[in-house]
Amino acid sequence: MVWGAEKHCLLGLYSGRQQEAELCSQVFILPWLVILHFQYRPWHKKYLVLLPDMVDREVYRRLRVRLKLEINRS
Repeated sequence: MVWGAEKHCLLGLYSGRQQEAELCSQVFILPWLVILHFQYRPWHKKYLVLLPDMVDREVYRRLRVRLKLEINRS
């Protein structure tokens, strides 16, 4: 996942393709779990579940902080 400006994201799919998507306001944020919802077409969503041991500790912390700031601002 690459999070650009606003809520625009680029998702790397299991197939190797990339999909542009928009981060939805429905996020679940806990210190040990983050669940992100993406809309990539009308009525089509993808979900990304992240655990702390899946990414670098600092990257995980910064993601949680940015999610709280960006989503709460919307």
